Amino acid sequence: VQVVRTGNSYHFHGIMSCGSVWMCPVCASRISEARRKELNKALQFSRLYPVLVTATLSHQRGDKLAGLVQVLNSSLRNLKAGSWWGKFKEKYGVRAYASSLEVTYSFEAGFHPHKHILFFIDSGEINFDEFRAELSERYSKLVKKAGGYSHLVHGLDVKAGTEHAGNYISKWGAVEEVTKSNLKEAGAGSYSIWELAELGAGGCSWAREAFLEYAYVTYGRRAITYSHGARDILGLGTEINDAEIVETEVLAVISREAWKRVLLYGLQASILSVAKYGGAELLWQFIQKIEGYNTS
Repeated sequence: VQVVRTGNSYHFHGIMSCGSVWMCPVCASRISEARRKELNKALQFSRLYPVLVTATLSHQRGDKLAGLVQVLNSSLRNLKAGSWWGKFKEKYGVRAYASSLEVTYSFEAGFHPHKHILFFIDSGEINFDEFRAELSERYSKLVKKAGGYSHLVHGLDVKAGTEHAGNYISKWGAVEEVTKSNLKEAGAGSYSIWELAELGAGGCSWAREAFLEYAYVTYGRRAITYSHGARDILGLGTEINDAEIVETEVLAVISREAWKRVLLYGLQASILSVAKYGGAELLWQFIQKIEGYNTS
């Protein structure tokens, strides 16, 4: 078993990496951190102006997550297609965009899926009130056509500028959120996906059912998608998949026998703490003591 570091995240490799940003808090933390760095690089390289749009739709408890996500995705897909979109892009200088799905849950109102879309435009010298109004009007019509409802004023939230985008990117993916969008804490009265998992594991039946529904809906989906040609425009090159992201710097190697002792005495968290705060040398000494420990 290897002790490895990905950015500021310390974890084990060689036991099992599922690569799921949706259902594994360990992999989600590592993957979302890599995606955050990638988007920061895009902002620095492209020198384009970032505009963050969050798209929501009305929902109530009892609405199936699959149906809500289908309405949300189809509406946004149709929004970014056809002659209307071509004129909108030309008018406001939209060059590229990246989007991600976030899901929260409340006992009173059920699932709340929403999409974050980071637009990269030529300049900040545009009328953002018109930008939001045109986008909102078009979006609300498409949601209605798809069988849902989105408030003309509150259905889309638009934030412009590097400050807002930087705040968003720092939480990207879907908890500093366990640390980014999947990883962040939900608002008052709502639950993040990981909070649902914890409640469900503790015997809460409605939380367990909600988490399982979320798991089925998100299975196989990509956490972040880019517009066609966006990665070249933003200087990102070929995308590394989630499974490749979890392969990183090796700090130490633990033998099979020593790993059995780690599991027996529950030392996993201690090893990662030593790696993070003590450095490679202290980590090596700690592992040497584990390997030399006589269980008899």
